[in-house]
Amino acid sequence: MSITYRDYLNLGWDIVKNIYFSDKFSLYSVAIFVGAWVTMGNLWSIIFSFHPITINKHIEILYLIIYLMIAISVVVALAKEFQPIRSKFKYIVLFEILLFSTFVIAPPRTADAMRVWLARVYDVWMNNEKIIRPYFHYNTPDAFALFHLPLIDFMDGQIFKLSIFLSLCCFLILFIRTCRIYCGDEFLNLALMLFLFNPLIILGSTVIITDMPVILAVSGIVYSMILFKQGMENTGIFFLVLFLVFGLNIKYNMLMFIPAVIFWVMTELRFSKINIRLVLCLLPLTGLAVYPYLMNYINIGNPVWPALTQYFPAHNPFWDEMAN
Repeated sequence: MSITYRDYLNLGWDIVKNIYFSDKFSLYSVAIFVGAWVTMGNLWSIIFSFHPITINKHIEILYLIIYLMIAISVVVALAKEFQPIRSKFKYIVLFEILLFSTFVIAPPRTADAMRVWLARVYDVWMNNEKIIRPYFHYNTPDAFALFHLPLIDFMDGQIFKLSIFLSLCCFLILFIRTCRIYCGDEFLNLALMLFLFNPLIILGSTVIITDMPVILAVSGIVYSMILFKQGMENTGIFFLVLFLVFGLNIKYNMLMFIPAVIFWVMTELRFSKINIRLVLCLLPLTGLAVYPYLMNYINIGNPVWPALTQYFPAHNPFWDEMAN
């Protein structure tokens, strides 16, 4: 009996349905988005730090396809999380999210286009290499900006705005899952509206700033702790480290959360057995967390320039004069 083309389609459709209806689909969609941002952003940083390279059209198109697949996965996961909510208020929330998504289409404003991370991508794009400049290391590690490097030729800065909007969608997925554990649909919709109708959130939903990805990182850390308490210890620890690494590669301010995470680890993991497989999975994440700060120390002399200049003087005193 021969296998027909329709049989392959049915098999593929069954696989897609099994993945979609899996309870972990939404969580893993968020994790893939966060993981891709960190790994690909740092990969381009390493490539352009050590070797001049020109990005061709084939790389751009392949990268765009991968990026759009991740984006679609996040949007579908968000729709899946809203599906079980029975309250009619969810349609108000969905309409608000739909309005936010239209902001992505508009080109970046002049204020956005002049921000350090967009300027740094154009700098690498024009020179085919990463040149050490003061603004290049200001407040934001490489991964935040360079994740979008091969896509800057498509729709200019709208790809940046789409990533910020996807960060909002990922946060809402984690927020809904967290609220579903502790409260009902009515409170969930009220909490969603209180969050989404905040003027600062409306502004930050698509504007090219780090606020929304940092909110996503913190919410991911909190949700990982919840997973740990629910008995999924290895999963919780892995996602905790993943979201912490993501935050550290978005903004230096995430360093302030490390003491709290260390305190939680010391209190929760005292009697837990660490799986060696988990440790091996955490090693590359640890490398990704250290990389931007190590490179700053090597290139500048200060891992978190322009902060702490009194403790980490720059190789070039002019950099510290600018920072101060």
